[in-house]
Amino acid sequence: MGSHYKILSINGGGVRGIVPAKIIERITTITDKPIHELFDYVIGTSAGGIIAVSLTVKNEDGSPKFSTSDVVQIFKEEVQQIFYPGHFEGWPVLSIAEQFFRGIGQFFAPKYSRDGIDNLLELKLGDATFLNTTMPVTTVSYSLDSDGPRLWSKYRAENEPDYHNYLLRDAAGATSAAPTYFPPKITKTASGEVFHDIDGGIFANSPTMIGVSEFLKAQTIQMHSDKVTVLSIGTGRFKDNPGMASKEDSSIFSDLPIGPGLTTGIAACALSLGYSVKTGMIGVGIVIPLCVSGMVVGGLWDGYSNFGGLGWIAHHGLVDKMMKGAEISDAFQSKLVDVIRINPVFDQEYSSMDDSSKTHLQRFEKEIDNFIKKHNKVLGEVARCLESQEGEDECVSARSHTAQFGEDFYVELTGSTHHIDF
Repeated sequence: MGSHYKILSINGGGVRGIVPAKIIERITTITDKPIHELFDYVIGTSAGGIIAVSLTVKNEDGSPKFSTSDVVQIFKEEVQQIFYPGHFEGWPVLSIAEQFFRGIGQFFAPKYSRDGIDNLLELKLGDATFLNTTMPVTTVSYSLDSDGPRLWSKYRAENEPDYHNYLLRDAAGATSAAPTYFPPKITKTASGEVFHDIDGGIFANSPTMIGVSEFLKAQTIQMHSDKVTVLSIGTGRFKDNPGMASKEDSSIFSDLPIGPGLTTGIAACALSLGYSVKTGMIGVGIVIPLCVSGMVVGGLWDGYSNFGGLGWIAHHGLVDKMMKGAEISDAFQSKLVDVIRINPVFDQEYSSMDDSSKTHLQRFEKEIDNFIKKHNKVLGEVARCLESQEGEDECVSARSHTAQFGEDFYVELTGSTHHIDF
């Protein structure tokens, strides 16, 4: 593709993967080209990894198996197979109660079974491997076996096909195994090894620098990073999130492992159980169920009211925050290369990683469409950058109108850079 090389980097974010899916769809519509004609390499994490392998897996004739529109449809129509919305969709009060109890259940077991995501990936990707892709592609997971990152990569499959030519569905399943949402992905390789992996988003939710590093390393000629432009697409930033600021009056309880509700339940249980054993006036068989019920109610109240450990996890999206931290780390490193960063700002109501209800997704898609319509001119400049052979002049304009990584993470920068607040 000339002396100017382009990398596509796609973030993770669960159902919010529809954000990069639709942005990529718009860019390919403008150019009327599939991504293997626009990019030299693609890397994705979690939902971004699923998008990456879906857009690069090929048919027997060598053509892409899925269009960008097909991938958008997966997030619109089939994501409920991955994130089961519950039994009471369409019944607001019952649905909220069910989701709350399922959220509390995440403290003890994964929220979702692997059956849904594994069955969908097998249906879509079949037995295709990394040697069955239209272009170099990589996904990222975290290995529980080696306690470090694992890259599932076409480059590695080409160099060592007997060892690294993994099934695409295994790579997609490993990169998206978000802790507390899914059990770890267990993969038995062709060589007989057994892998245990969780979501790569815990350390590289934005895999830009991993992608740049692997791309440069794989080249047969010496190449500098100034010859590379990265299009990095996020799954959304969210405004109007008060965070801890709204709970200053309860900070004394938020710092404790358990809140006042659960503390009260435990204390009442201990007193009543002791009284029952000592006097024999109340049967232990009655007191124990009441104790358990009281502690459960107290713990749920803490979670709802943002007290203690339950409140922290319930209100502050611990896994999502961990992945956001990984993005920020990547942001600082990515100052070393030319990055076009697109990460729309949405209202906090769309921040959920797993709300797959039809109503939520329809409203969210409308917000994404509004963003694309508003910034269609800028997306056109990005498309021209990707189509260019030499690229420098065309890409300077695109970069000047998209948010740089600093602004993307609310860092107020000084200087002459002008951009639209993506």
